[in-house]
Amino acid sequence: MSNQIILPIAGKFSVADTIGEGNFKVVATFDTRPEAADFIRRPLIKEALLGITGMTQEIANALVEHQETVEVAFESGTIRRVTKAEHGKLQKALEAVAARVEAGDKELAFLAEVAGDIRSSFKYETVKRLSDEEKAFAANNTLRTIPGVDEEVAKFLVSNREALKEAFNAGVPKREVSEKAMSGLAAYQAEQAQKKEARRKELADERADILKENPEFVFQRNHFVDKAEFEAYNSK
Repeated sequence: MSNQIILPIAGKFSVADTIGEGNFKVVATFDTRPEAADFIRRPLIKEALLGITGMTQEIANALVEHQETVEVAFESGTIRRVTKAEHGKLQKALEAVAARVEAGDKELAFLAEVAGDIRSSFKYETVKRLSDEEKAFAANNTLRTIPGVDEEVAKFLVSNREALKEAFNAGVPKREVSEKAMSGLAAYQAEQAQKKEARRKELADERADILKENPEFVFQRNHFVDKAEFEAYNSK
């Protein structure tokens, strides 16, 4: 397979095969760069899927074509996340609203004004928490909407959910924290711990000095209270 690159063209993102020096062939176009990047990863995802014991070429192909359905299936019983494709659809819908307003449709003006807030804060409502059995049942039903996935295959997929999740992350760059950053974090945490302990000791010394100068008081629940009243209250 030839190397593939992402080309921003006319507001969209095209995946192109590199053919020789300086020549490209567009094979797919998407609304967002993440969607284009996911398309490039598909061969790696399929290879990872085929590494799962019991996986067939036919099922692997179906899963690659319907990755979003698989991911949604395994999110049953949890808050549904907004997918990259849905973010793209929302963006297009908001752009359509803006175009309508520019054309004179004042009834949609408010939506156009708050488009940025809608885009950044959009999420699905919370859902009822499900038991593991209920989650498996819901996932099974969703997976069976994929062509070629019957009851037996759905059960196989549910039993390999963690392997499937890992396979769908094939090719995603992993952000590794450098040793220098880890050392810096450890040093910072140690410094903060020392400051906290020093402040605790400072406050303890201040309280001790106050109580020494004012023996009629005691320190309880972060407050200085009259010793006689405190003892009388506790003696009841």
